[in-house]
Amino acid sequence: MSSNLWEISNYGKTKHRTKVEFTPELRAMLVRTVNEMHQYWDRKYTPKVKPTEKCKSCSLRNICLPSLLKTETVDEYLRRRLDD
Repeated sequence: MSSNLWEISNYGKTKHRTKVEFTPELRAMLVRTVNEMHQYWDRKYTPKVKPTEKCKSCSLRNICLPSLLKTETVDEYLRRRLDD
C-alpha cells in the first residue's frame, strides 16, 4: 500500500472499506484540524454545536455535551458528577 493511499472503514458497515488518496491538501486539512483541536484543549474550551437529525441515532445521544450545555456549564457538570 502506498503511503499516500489509506483504506478507511465506513462506520456501521461490515468489512467495507473505501480507498482515500492522502493528498497534500488532505494532509494540510488534517494538520489544521488537529492544531485547532489542540488549541481548544489548551484553552479548556468545548465548542458549541447545533444538534441535527443525525443526533437521534447517535450512541452518545444521552450524554452529549450539546444537551448538557443547555442546562449547565461544564464546571457545574463536573462538580455534580464528582459529588455523585
